[in-house]
Amino acid sequence: MASAKQTFDESIYNAQKADYDHACAIEYYPVKTRKLQVRVEVPDRKTSGGVSIKTKNKRYIFKSTFCDSISQAERLNPQSRISYRDEAVFAVYCDFDGMLGIVREPHDPFAELIDKALRQIRNPHIATPKLDPFLTFFDFLVDDEVKTKDGPNYEYYVFNRLSDPSYKPTIRTKIIRSSLVVEKQGDEYDTVVSDYQYWDHVLDNLDEIYENLAVQWRVIKTAPHFLTYIADIYENNTSTGKGFIKKYGRKSAIVLYFFAFDGCSREMFDLYSTLDPQVSKGINRPEAALLKDLSDYYEYIERSRLTVDPRPKEFWPKEAFEQEPRDHAAVQVSTAPTYIPNLTGAPTILDCLPIWWDVQRSKGKREKTVKYYTAHIHKCVKIIGNQPVDMVQYKHAEAIALWFDSHPQSNGKRYARKTIETYFSTMTMLFSYIQRAEMNEKFIPPRPWVTQNPFANFDLANMGEEARSWEALSEDQLCNLFAMDMPDDHRLIFNMLIKGGFRLDEVCLLTWEQLKHGTKKGQEHIRYFDLSTSIVKNDRFSKRNAVLPDSLILPSPKTGMIFPDFERFKNADGKVSKQVSKILNEKYLWKVRYNEDDDRKAVHSLRHNLIGLIGGLTNPSYPQRYLDWISGHGMQGSKPESEGQKTYGADPDLIIKYDILNRVKHPWSGG
Repeated sequence: MASAKQTFDESIYNAQKADYDHACAIEYYPVKTRKLQVRVEVPDRKTSGGVSIKTKNKRYIFKSTFCDSISQAERLNPQSRISYRDEAVFAVYCDFDGMLGIVREPHDPFAELIDKALRQIRNPHIATPKLDPFLTFFDFLVDDEVKTKDGPNYEYYVFNRLSDPSYKPTIRTKIIRSSLVVEKQGDEYDTVVSDYQYWDHVLDNLDEIYENLAVQWRVIKTAPHFLTYIADIYENNTSTGKGFIKKYGRKSAIVLYFFAFDGCSREMFDLYSTLDPQVSKGINRPEAALLKDLSDYYEYIERSRLTVDPRPKEFWPKEAFEQEPRDHAAVQVSTAPTYIPNLTGAPTILDCLPIWWDVQRSKGKREKTVKYYTAHIHKCVKIIGNQPVDMVQYKHAEAIALWFDSHPQSNGKRYARKTIETYFSTMTMLFSYIQRAEMNEKFIPPRPWVTQNPFANFDLANMGEEARSWEALSEDQLCNLFAMDMPDDHRLIFNMLIKGGFRLDEVCLLTWEQLKHGTKKGQEHIRYFDLSTSIVKNDRFSKRNAVLPDSLILPSPKTGMIFPDFERFKNADGKVSKQVSKILNEKYLWKVRYNEDDDRKAVHSLRHNLIGLIGGLTNPSYPQRYLDWISGHGMQGSKPESEGQKTYGADPDLIIKYDILNRVKHPWSGG
């Protein structure tokens, strides 16, 4: 039976609660002259022998809380950080485990990281350039095809291995230390005597062997301080992180993790947070120091390879600055997909898509939006491969960002930063869902496959082409635009954009049925278009009442679309602006530009003109929220205008918009 004084572990307690809470009634049980107790009903469970642990004489188990009252029992124990009541229940649940023969292992985040490292290092498609030279070194020492273990042969061996990566060494020596091997001697098991059957003879003088070869081969003379730990990696035949730690120790596990991820800073950050669990997170952290030493060792090697002028920079010649290594240029990141064997049974990225689609649809996302999400995710998967979700790391997010930053679009232009942000936003949403909803059912209670979102808060500040907004037309450009010969419907569109603050799609899709007049007394003369039912920009503030100033003259009202000629341009989403803007830009807007550099003037510029004109009004001037109401960028109070109309049963701000728009003068268009 497990001891009731077992050290509390939250992961074990959570697993016990999942097993017992629904089957055990728990209540406080006061006894005179004694400390308050909890009484826990024994669950009707059977041992492996088929005997129930609940009997007539054993229906309850009692444990003391060591408290005098319920309020005291509910307080946290400052040592264990759980309530005294939960400590008592935990002790009872440990008794149940003992009766049933259940042995529970506490959750160990360090062992999970080493599990992850073992999967990484066994994947033949993932390169480990820092580790490979050491593995070749150990292969050389035990390869029976190499008769003389000296520097020249080692140099030749390394060259041949680089030339022929498919070469397999012939190894008859057992790669295990005899101190770890026991054999039966009569009725007892004894450790076998070290001999050349096992590779103890290599490890006994490992540093000396390395340094002798290094001297002969003219490389670094001193053996790295972590060489014996790499020997553990070379020898390892365990399949789990917990098994590796038990067999070789935590230090070897730290070195394994470092080399499995080739010292990647993001992965090292994950490990740093789990090291030295028994010491304060202060200066004295020997395990963290070991990891830091590994990083420093390779940083020193990189620095020693650089031929940088040792003098202060003010004494450098011009050529030296041109040759100085640059952070981003020196780092070459491969973005080719690497396929990782799915050793844990985790779903892949694409496996999670169908359920995530349903979640997005249930949130009211349009079908077109869901299709865009799908295209974004497939594009990212094409870059990094359809990885198991528990193996997607920060380096995969970095690979996607670098791919977009370094590859042109089909039109030859760089991807805009906003476009890259959109892809990352989609991946962030997907992995937030996976982190929250996709569980590994092999554990009790189930654990999430993904504990950190590698795409969240990714810094894209230097990625892609910086966004360039449209610019307003100058006054002479406006005059030139409206002086052009054009059909009446084109002229009406331009007038509605600059006088009413419409978006192009909003104008082109208008129907006469949306044209309305104010309903409040004194506002009956105010005309406006009700955009609450329009297919407009996908935010709630675009669904507004778009007021028309007196200077905006409409043709005689009819029925149906105001611009029926544009209906043929409708796309699958019911919008037309892409084709219409192309026509209007080519016919008019591009012709009023000053030169090739004046490339930020387009149809959309007219909305910017109106916002600028309103912003320039004085006596009175208007706050930003008024401009937002007119252009559909903001909100009134805490509600979008469409909600305000439903709430108040009228048009609460028609007169404000009407007065503002009538104050704006448009000499270029006769108003």
